Amino acid sequence: MGVGFVATFCMSFYVARLEHENIIAAYVWLPLALYFMQRYVSTNRRRELLYVAIVLVVQFFAGFPQAFAYSGIFVFLYLLVFMDKSRQYLKRRVVDIALFVSIFLLLTAIQLLPLAEVTLQTGRQGVTMEFFTSFSASYKVLPMMLFPNLYNNWTQPFGVWQSGEMSLEVYAGAIVFVPFVYAALFHMKDKKIRVFVVFGILAILYSMAGTIPGLRDIVYRIPILNSFRCATRALFLYEFFAAVVFALVLMKLTDRKEAKRLFLFSLAMLGIAAALVVMAKGIASTAMASEEMRVFYSGMGAFSRPLIFMVCLSAALAAYCYIKFLYRARHGLAVVACALCALNILDISGYKAPPFDQKFDYEEATVSPGFSEIGFIKQIPGSEDYRSIAILQDWADYWDHGGVRTSVGFRNSYNLYHQFQTINSYATFRPAQVVQYLGIEDSQVLFGGNKAVHANNPQLSSASAKYIVDPYRRVTGEDVIVGAGVTVEQVENVNIPANGGAVNVQQWPVSVEKGKYYCVEVELEQGEAWQMLFCDLYGEGYDSPEAEAMFAWTSGTTRYTGAMSTGEASLPEKVYLRLASQSGADIRVKSLVLYEAESVPFDSVYKPLVDNEQTVIYENVNARPVINIARSVEDMERFRAASVNTVSYVENLPYAVEPPGEDVRVGEIVYQNNSVTAKVSSETEVFVNHTQMMYPGWNAYVDGEKVENYLVNGIMQGAYVPAGEHIVEFRFEPKSLYIGAVLTVVGIILLIFLLRREKRLRRSESCDITPK
Repeated sequence: MGVGFVATFCMSFYVARLEHENIIAAYVWLPLALYFMQRYVSTNRRRELLYVAIVLVVQFFAGFPQAFAYSGIFVFLYLLVFMDKSRQYLKRRVVDIALFVSIFLLLTAIQLLPLAEVTLQTGRQGVTMEFFTSFSASYKVLPMMLFPNLYNNWTQPFGVWQSGEMSLEVYAGAIVFVPFVYAALFHMKDKKIRVFVVFGILAILYSMAGTIPGLRDIVYRIPILNSFRCATRALFLYEFFAAVVFALVLMKLTDRKEAKRLFLFSLAMLGIAAALVVMAKGIASTAMASEEMRVFYSGMGAFSRPLIFMVCLSAALAAYCYIKFLYRARHGLAVVACALCALNILDISGYKAPPFDQKFDYEEATVSPGFSEIGFIKQIPGSEDYRSIAILQDWADYWDHGGVRTSVGFRNSYNLYHQFQTINSYATFRPAQVVQYLGIEDSQVLFGGNKAVHANNPQLSSASAKYIVDPYRRVTGEDVIVGAGVTVEQVENVNIPANGGAVNVQQWPVSVEKGKYYCVEVELEQGEAWQMLFCDLYGEGYDSPEAEAMFAWTSGTTRYTGAMSTGEASLPEKVYLRLASQSGADIRVKSLVLYEAESVPFDSVYKPLVDNEQTVIYENVNARPVINIARSVEDMERFRAASVNTVSYVENLPYAVEPPGEDVRVGEIVYQNNSVTAKVSSETEVFVNHTQMMYPGWNAYVDGEKVENYLVNGIMQGAYVPAGEHIVEFRFEPKSLYIGAVLTVVGIILLIFLLRREKRLRRSESCDITPK
């Protein structure tokens, strides 16, 4: 176990995940959890199982639930496989497991309850198959376990099987691969080796489940596991289990026959690896190989490390046999173990994880071009009333300009140094309402530049996005949608049959004009995910990409909005609004609305504050402060996305209020950790908007008295404020956190009681067996 523990921390997974410190911080606790679990299995002492619970609690608080979930599953499987299942101990085992689970749930309640709440609020309990299978490994990259550079370089190899991005995550290294195969061939009768080999195979299969038909559908139906993406993160478990197998194999080298067999096996693996090298270089020299492939395989760079390792492995085993069996030295096993661990370090020392090989220096970033301009924003009078920044970045920019490290660092720089909230910052748990409301396409990148700036200005403005950052100068000067016009077409209660998974198209004649913007809104009944759903304007000889609105299915969302433009091309005599879908189940449309969109010139909405070679920063003149007065209030049933900056659509509106007069004022906005307050003055009753997303725990107060906090625009908050001068406060008071804190305190008290009780029982047992 000790050797396996050391080998674990020399594995390539840690090198591949240097940019995800929380993943490493979670996974490093797995060996200790299994250590205490093994002690519990061996001694039957309840105290050891309580220690396992404590370790898993620490792993959970490390901040990466996916790593904890994977580890916890295998720790529990280890307990079920190795514990004594005889009838005389069955009752005690059941009690022990119940206490183990109870202690864990109680100790983690302070974080577990809020996590469960955010999971439900963001729809992560019902993700799509596409989300689940993203970043799954393919069986076609399995050779990279032995030769990590097999498919050329870090960026674009031959074809789709990349050596970049996930190559280190897939790379398991010869030091764990060779003993793993050896143990699987010769030591499957050993129960412990057999269990860890099976665990390792399960980890590999799960990491590839998204690309294996049949297995993909089975795993997708397993609760908790089906809410994670990047299944390749489970490869850490394979590497760890292989490292434990490696340790168990080394423990068997005290036998001369065993040492000789492993030595011969390592020579055979060396021969196989050499044959693969010859084969790969032979293929690279043929006419079918590209010039890039010939150049890449002209040397030995793609194969040198595994070959060197296996040569050194054979040499280390030969040295061990010489020391152990000829000189009968007592420390031969320690010598070979240290040598192999050193080889493992050598094996991965030359690898790094591009493009994440640099640390992000926030101090340096705030004074560098493209970042220091945010400091300029902070100096603008009144900027403290606006807390949101939007960054325009599409997929091409995202990958071509440094990927996650650059974009996350760019955004974190604002949050840490200038206290602005970036509405599209990196967030795995992103509420479905935010995705649809703001038009965010992915949890890592914002909407593709132009579409967001031109079509989503009302949403951005209502969300207090005062400043728009364009790092790669993608924005063009097209007109900007700022409001809703007359309704062109409205249909209700449309049932779209599944049609066997084929494309289904329904259409309605509409009267539209050339050179105008239109918005389309689709409200659905909650149902299963679809493969495709979009609206467009279509006619004979007219099929413009500008006149399309594509909708991406989002769990928990029923309202979808898109913008279209008829363009300057001539329109046919008859134009139709088409609704095209592809789904395995019926789609029920409650309402479909097409209406004109009011638009204004770009320069009248977005004023450039900073314009240099690297970055353009625009000021959105339509943006509303974090706390603002509603200009008009209507019921949510009349919702129009293009009007959200001028109309507050309230869920279950109790009554309307008169439009505010010119005397209304909002000032002295003050931010604290969990609240925001402002002074509101008006001669009539008004409705106040708070641009923070509605979430369980947010409460509204007027002069310290709690009032009803309403859902506004399907995403934000609002409250009625009577005439006069009042202090309005929106305060975050999450019950899940408070209840969780109480339960965690109860868990700590129960844990202390159980540990002290176990200590007393152990002393009592010691006294009973002491000779008189």
